[in-house]
Amino acid sequence: MVVGDLVGYLREHLALGYDINELKLQLVRYGHSPKMVNEAMEVIKREALDALPSPSLPKSVPSMAHVW
Repeated sequence: MVVGDLVGYLREHLALGYDINELKLQLVRYGHSPKMVNEAMEVIKREALDALPSPSLPKSVPSMAHVW
C-alpha cells in the first residue's frame, strides 16, 4: 500500500520537525505520484483534525426572548 507507506513517512518526518510542504516537494521530486502524496497528506490532515479536542457546549442557553 503506497499511500500507507507515504503516511508513515510523513508522520515520522513531521514529528522530527520537517515542513509538510517541503516533504511533499521532495516526495514528488523523487518520483512519487503527486496524487498519492496528496492522498497521504489528506490522511495526515484528517488525523490532525480528529486529534483536536471537541469544544464543550453549554448544557443550556439562557433565553434572551424577554429582552426583545
